[in-house]
Amino acid sequence: MNPSDKSDKNKLSIEEEESLHQLLVWTTHKFFEGKLRDLVTLLGVYLSESGRRELGLLLQLEHEERIEAEKALIQFLGHRHTITRSRTRKSDSIHRRTDWVRSLAESPTPTPLHYWRQKEIILPDTGMLSALAQLTQRWIQELKTFPPQKTSSEQTFLQRAIALEKVLATLKLEPGPATFDTSVVFRIRRHDLGERLAELLHRQWHIMQRSFDPNKHGKSLLNFIANDCVESRNPDAALEIIATLSLLQTAARMAWKPVASTRKSWKLQEKFYMEKDGIQLQIGKGCPYRNEQDQPDDRSIPHLNILGHDARGKDPDIWIKFFSSINNKKTISIIGDAKRNAQSKVTYISDPFWAMVNYLVAYGHYFSVSLGSGKGDFFTGPIQPAAILFFKQMPSHPEIKPSGSPHPIIQGLSFEEYDRKSTQESTSETKLDSLFKSIEKQVRAYFDTMG
Repeated sequence: MNPSDKSDKNKLSIEEEESLHQLLVWTTHKFFEGKLRDLVTLLGVYLSESGRRELGLLLQLEHEERIEAEKALIQFLGHRHTITRSRTRKSDSIHRRTDWVRSLAESPTPTPLHYWRQKEIILPDTGMLSALAQLTQRWIQELKTFPPQKTSSEQTFLQRAIALEKVLATLKLEPGPATFDTSVVFRIRRHDLGERLAELLHRQWHIMQRSFDPNKHGKSLLNFIANDCVESRNPDAALEIIATLSLLQTAARMAWKPVASTRKSWKLQEKFYMEKDGIQLQIGKGCPYRNEQDQPDDRSIPHLNILGHDARGKDPDIWIKFFSSINNKKTISIIGDAKRNAQSKVTYISDPFWAMVNYLVAYGHYFSVSLGSGKGDFFTGPIQPAAILFFKQMPSHPEIKPSGSPHPIIQGLSFEEYDRKSTQESTSETKLDSLFKSIEKQVRAYFDTMG
């Protein structure tokens, strides 16, 4: 194939560019409070190494002030930082810190039977340390996700991440609610070694709070993604982002609301979470069920290993997980995949279809699907479809559904059937809208059968 032919084939269409731009703007304001940095970190999951290298420019990871701030943070966290708190307790004797006002006010007799006294105790400043731990974890995440501009600097990035990981491990704090903001910077100033760190972090905080500009940043991100599709081996990346964000937008139209992750972690979650009427929804890339080696819980792995294949499992492009907000044992998943199939050849339809069949076998225990036993049966399961293929284009076809099923077990959608900009009006219902509505209804019915 002529390189120029490949370039033309992988080049995004005008419709894809318009859809992607609109979805990036919507997602940033719906999920990230308009912050550029959070969107960039999330997009890094979808791009190739060269694409992440270019995208990382927006985070200024190689700026000397960022490097200096990391060193100051490591030095600061290497010391013990405490705060003094006053506690009141009862005492049978008078003390120089006796609270006479309270002791007399609460005594039933003119002479108090017990005395309240103030006692100062020294505690770790866990509020400040938790916020700094969150910041440290985010910096580690960025250094591991986005390569430096020069490959010769990759070892330096790794060393910076390792240094931050080491000091984070010494804190021995459980991840919990924490937010790094200017109030934390002011608290840092009161501690030893805090003045210089506070000054550096104040400047970094302003960089981290940069707002997403739809015209300036929207066009830059669009170019990064479009170039990555042309130059990398994954021309489907842009469509995968469009499909994922279209699912989120569809869920929002059905009154699902963004919520924080239930996982205890200081990392920026690389998946999206929503909730509606007691059910939570998680949408993101890859299988959320992992083993200790961070491999997907693919049940085909041991069987391939027996045959001598060093299998590590494959991650679906899109994993949609529903689970109860009250009972985490109530859970069911479906998967998705995005294929541009720009040339509209049959193989571009059949290849992803068989890939989905492999996923249904590998992860069927999470979809509650099983092979059909009768003639004409394919897979059976409580949620249909259990897999959705998001194509750029798809030949017109009759709707073929198993007897008694609302949808085929593997559903294909063309671009016009899930892209909102392709509809005549923004209020018009896409095929993805009606499909998601049906899936939600089936999920609620399935959870009801579980008691």
